[in-house]
Amino acid sequence: MKNLTKNLLVMFFSVSLGITAFGQTNTFPSSGNVGIGTVSPAYKLQVVGLANRWKARFSGSDGHIYIGPANSGWAHIYTDRPNFIFNKPVYSMNGFHSYNSTLSLVAASGKYVQIKPRSSSYGLIIREYNSNDFGNLEVTSSGLGLGYNTSGYHMLINTSGNISFANQVKMNFNKWFGFGTRAEGYNRLLLHHTGTHGYIDYKDNLHFRADKN
Repeated sequence: MKNLTKNLLVMFFSVSLGITAFGQTNTFPSSGNVGIGTVSPAYKLQVVGLANRWKARFSGSDGHIYIGPANSGWAHIYTDRPNFIFNKPVYSMNGFHSYNSTLSLVAASGKYVQIKPRSSSYGLIIREYNSNDFGNLEVTSSGLGLGYNTSGYHMLINTSGNISFANQVKMNFNKWFGFGTRAEGYNRLLLHHTGTHGYIDYKDNLHFRADKN
């Protein structure tokens, strides 16, 4: 009996010392804040981990998810699943950026990609790299604007097929409008005006022929 009592006392003190030694960085009170890695949590749940390590992992038979920051430069959310699904709209306070691949917007099958502002005063602006101008492509309530950057083409359509307009086409140019190649340094067909007079200039030969079809 004395040996049994002695053994129980040794076991009790061993467990007590183990809890004291290894559980001192956690706190699980019956009420208040819960701390993992800290004995003075300031939030309902506060987890404090080592530097350059994941701070939490949630796992099950369906997969797992890690939550960081895992280093001093970034906050991380990683998973072994192929995708993330959010059942509500996702808002960003500073835009969306791609870390090391192409930034893609992919709609579900049979759906489309919709980009629209939350105010009628703004629209869609696509800017060239490292530019703060109004964009090479700008869509506002006034319409579609192309080629704000005057160093290149204002609009370039490169196609081997036809371009069709279902109705009238109205073009308002400040000086002139040219058709044809500029391989010789000029347009073949030039529409322009001076004052109140309009002109049509054609370089080299001018031919008229019927549709062979």
